[in-house]
Amino acid sequence: MRVILDRGDLLKALNFQVAKDSKTISDIFSWVNLSSDSNSLRLRSINGEQSCETCIQAEVLSPGSATVKYKLFLDLVKEFMSREVVIELSPQDQKLVIMSGKSKYRLNVFNSEGVYDFSYLESGKLFSLSNFEIKKILSITGFIIKGDLISDDLNKILITPVGKNSVEIVSTDATRLSIINLSGVSISVDEPLALGANGVDAIKGFCSNLDDEDVIDFLNSDKYVILKTDEVTLSLLKAPSKFPNYRPIIQSSFENKVCLNVSEFDRALKRLLAISDETRNVKISFKKNSVVLYSHSATAGDGEDEIDAEVKLNSKVDSIIFDCRFLMDFFKLGQTNDQATIEFKDAESVARFSVQSLPDSFYYLMPKGEI
Repeated sequence: MRVILDRGDLLKALNFQVAKDSKTISDIFSWVNLSSDSNSLRLRSINGEQSCETCIQAEVLSPGSATVKYKLFLDLVKEFMSREVVIELSPQDQKLVIMSGKSKYRLNVFNSEGVYDFSYLESGKLFSLSNFEIKKILSITGFIIKGDLISDDLNKILITPVGKNSVEIVSTDATRLSIINLSGVSISVDEPLALGANGVDAIKGFCSNLDDEDVIDFLNSDKYVILKTDEVTLSLLKAPSKFPNYRPIIQSSFENKVCLNVSEFDRALKRLLAISDETRNVKISFKKNSVVLYSHSATAGDGEDEIDAEVKLNSKVDSIIFDCRFLMDFFKLGQTNDQATIEFKDAESVARFSVQSLPDSFYYLMPKGEI
C-alpha cells in the first residue's frame, strides 16, 4: 500500500473515529484500520457499542490495508507540519511507514482479519435531517443524558413514530422530561427506537465535525441505528426501548399560565444561582403583571428579581419552586427576544415550559417542596 493525501483531510477523518485509547496492544477497540482502493483511503474503527467508517480522497499508488494503534496515529498526524502525508506499508517488515515533510515514522501493524467487516449493518432508511437540526434536538434532549445514578430505563433518548409523518423524541431523568415533535418526518418502523448515553455522546462528537448544512441520513438495522453522510458512516448499538409511561404527564391539564421574556428570565436565574445555597432552588411568586424570583443562602444572604410578565391564574397559587439549574438548562436555548411560557396546575404538580422559537419542543419539570 502506498497513498498520498492531504493532512487536513486525514485529521478530520481520524476525528470521526470511535476507537478508544488503550495501553493494551491486543485491544481491538484501540485500533484503526486503513484500506485503500483506486482513489480513496477508508478508515474504520470499533469500540464494542459503535463503529465508524470514513472515506477520503487520496492518490493511491498501490492499494492495500493495515491496522495500527489509533491514538498513536492520531497524535502523529496532529503534530505534522507539512500539508502532504504519505502512508506506505513496508513489504519487508510489515511496518506502516508514515512520512510528512522531514518526518518519518514506522508503526507496528496488527492482524485484524474479519474485525472490520461491516456487512452486518444492512439497513433501511428512517429519515434525514440537517446537522443543524440534529444539534438543536440534542441541545434540548441531550443534557438530560447525564449522571451515574440514572437508571438504565431512563438513561436514553427514545424515538417514537407518531402517525405516518411525525416523530416524537423524548428523554427524561424522572425529575424532568423533554419532548420534541418532528412533523413532516416519515419513519419506516412501527416500534420505538432508543439510544443510550454513549450513543448520544457519539452523535454529539459526530455532529461537531460536520458543517450545519450537511445532511445526515438515519438508517435502521437489526441491532443498530446508523448515521450516514456522503463520507462518514457511524453505527450505534440500540438501547432497550423500555421506557417509563410519560403519556399521563404530557396529557395533564395546566390551569395557570405565565409568559415572560427569555433573556430577562435567564439573566435573573444566573444572578440567583450565584447566591443560592446547595439546594440551588428558586421560588417564583406571582403578581398581577410580574413575577418575583427569590433565592437565599445561609452563608451568602438572599436576593430577588422582579420581571414583567403576563400572568393568568385560574387557581389560587401564590408561588412555585424549581431547581434553578434545570430551568436554565432549557431557557438558555431561547433567543434574545424570545417569549417563555410556564404552565402549571398547582405548586405540587408537573409544570410545562416552552419558548416561542422552539414551537415543537416542550420541557416538563417537577416543582421542589421547599426553598
